[in-house]
Amino acid sequence: MKRVIKILAAVSAVLLLGGCGSENEQPSEISEISDISGISDSVQEEISSTDESDKTDSSSSTVGGDISSIWDIPEKEEAPTEFEPFAGLPKADDPLNTVNSKDFRPSLLCYGGGNTFFMWNGTVYKHNGETTEALFEKNAYDLNYYDGMLYFIENDSYDLSNTKTHIEGLLYRYDLNSGAMEALTDHPVSLPVVSGGGIFFTHYATTEAPKPPTGIYRVGEDGTYERLYSGMKHIEYGEYRLKYDWSDEEKVCFSRDDTGLLLENVHPYWDCIVGDYYYYRSNDDRSLNRLSVLTGETATLKPTDESGFFCIDYTVLNGVIYLIGNQSELLRYNFETGDYTEIDYKHVFRYIYADENNIYGVACDREENSISHTFHFIKLSIDGDTVKDEILA
Repeated sequence: MKRVIKILAAVSAVLLLGGCGSENEQPSEISEISDISGISDSVQEEISSTDESDKTDSSSSTVGGDISSIWDIPEKEEAPTEFEPFAGLPKADDPLNTVNSKDFRPSLLCYGGGNTFFMWNGTVYKHNGETTEALFEKNAYDLNYYDGMLYFIENDSYDLSNTKTHIEGLLYRYDLNSGAMEALTDHPVSLPVVSGGGIFFTHYATTEAPKPPTGIYRVGEDGTYERLYSGMKHIEYGEYRLKYDWSDEEKVCFSRDDTGLLLENVHPYWDCIVGDYYYYRSNDDRSLNRLSVLTGETATLKPTDESGFFCIDYTVLNGVIYLIGNQSELLRYNFETGDYTEIDYKHVFRYIYADENNIYGVACDREENSISHTFHFIKLSIDGDTVKDEILA
């Protein structure tokens, strides 16, 4: 069983779900990472041991026995043999949006078919903008919607109140029309991403089993798996995929065939694709960055006064970037000024998500001189400077 990965999770003391402190308390930063192979040298230096009480227990959801042979599958797409500087990609007609399935964040929401789906306190809900309906009871993470189906992994041991950010579990598919549910794997997987190209998931290497390195697998129609390429999470844009080359010094690139378009000086995590942009939090300085996949232009989204500022979580709604700052404030980025505007609201968010119309997140109430210990799943409707909030669960 793999040890829990704790990756530079900037957690404000007032936002820990196990209990909230005074609103005036300063945030603390957690910079522990355990047992992940094939990431940048700066992250490798952070690796520390994790005791038994700090491990994610996925054994309860493991159906099969020894699964080590599964990861011995040869890589279908070899690492690029040639690298060129990244200068943009051909525009994709229908880019894959992964903003709600960022790596190392508990992904609790997805949307599609005119509905938004989310999990809270062991129940998966369907929200249509007016009503919220409970669908079934499961501790479902990494929710994906595709073609009338919900995909997710189940983990009964993960606790949002702790700092564990690596979640694994059996992969399930739920038919929204018939209510039928089936397990697609008999062993724990991580970070499923479902698209027209298939069902993808991540297998993390460990110090005990460093090879093959952390990589992306695809579930075949017959239930078998194929290892596609080395990487942290399935991110694609058109015919290109975001790959990692760990054969020497870490290289991150958009790749097709045997050519890699190198993203120089990019050390990403919490990354995603939204429209024609690649977003990531930098492993170097904890800043949020946006890279145009059409031109290669990169913008570091720091406020003018950047002293001590870092990103706790972020989402993108209709091209507008919303971010939780290190003082637990909800901010909206202004590209004209390069600054953030604080949104006046009564909740303190820990994680944020977006569908096509609204922002959602895990939040507790902000009370006079304190913060409530009770967390909810919240919906925020933002119209200019007007904010309407609703507790969904």
